[in-house]
Amino acid sequence: METNKVIQGVYITTLRRIGAVATLVVLLFQASNGQFQWEMCPQNPVLPGESLLGWDSHHVVQPSVVLNNGIYYMWYRGWAEYWLGTLQSIGLAISLNGTEWYRYAKNPVLKGDLGDWTKGEVENPSVAWINDTYFMFFTNGETSKHIGLATSINGMDWEPYPEPVISIGSEGDWDSERVHKCCRILEWNEQYWTWYGGKGDAGWSIGVATSSDLKKWKKLESNPVFFCGDEGEWDSDAVLTPFVFLVGDGLEMWYSGRSDSVNALGRAFSQDGIHWKKASNNPIFGPGNPDDWDGSCACDAALVFTPDSIKLWYSGHIQYDWNIGHAISPIPEDMNLVNIRDDDVEYKAK
Repeated sequence: METNKVIQGVYITTLRRIGAVATLVVLLFQASNGQFQWEMCPQNPVLPGESLLGWDSHHVVQPSVVLNNGIYYMWYRGWAEYWLGTLQSIGLAISLNGTEWYRYAKNPVLKGDLGDWTKGEVENPSVAWINDTYFMFFTNGETSKHIGLATSINGMDWEPYPEPVISIGSEGDWDSERVHKCCRILEWNEQYWTWYGGKGDAGWSIGVATSSDLKKWKKLESNPVFFCGDEGEWDSDAVLTPFVFLVGDGLEMWYSGRSDSVNALGRAFSQDGIHWKKASNNPIFGPGNPDDWDGSCACDAALVFTPDSIKLWYSGHIQYDWNIGHAISPIPEDMNLVNIRDDDVEYKAK
């Protein structure tokens, strides 16, 4: 049964529960790597497909989470069975604790009817809260030839820029075939930055673009800046979906890596946003047990930091359907976070 609730005057529709609440389990692979101690949410997946015939009934993926005024906002890509004729769109869910999520009743909040360049579908949301405004990067559907940008005051009603802000490169460029999910906008060194996945003749890698006004974005001439691992390494086939934040006197990136045998999350570090060094203990978060809902994949990191914890949301799947899960870890003692902007408050953790 579905019921309605109100959070700060916003009508939202509750999720259907999937199964009984289980005892808290820390998955061995997900907790054993390095200094993170991941505790998995017992309600996982916290955002599953909604209903049999809903627009996001079979797949919810690519979370982007912002904590603002004590409320968690999650934007995500959703779609149903292709034979139903539903197109990939972007929806919104809201939570008071990051665990129990309620879908916005007027979902989806962004659809692919913005212009010819979106080709009818949008995906890969990545949202930042800047100067009392939400800014969302997104890509155009399965073709992924363009990255768009939209703004919103409330996170529900979006005004997209009329044209894409980043597009695929020319023939022979590193991103000549596809562009993929951006990092949410980062204010750093007196300009705005984003990192994004791209694919060309050499396969997948990650590049960077900057802006001084949030309107015009320029790719770095030395792109790409982040590469797949060597043959046989866990991220040898693809590196995607970067999430970059300030740490110490530099930057840290969490990214999705893929090979024939692993689809997981890793970390990397940089002093300038251009030259990156991967963590020696990668991957740091991976799929669950083979029969679990996330047994085949754990990717698309969305992070929120509090003074004493890291909260992670991620995409997972087994066989076919995609869902979104949640995990939490204490902040490691050597992880010196600075200027984290969640909840519109800057602070320095441990």
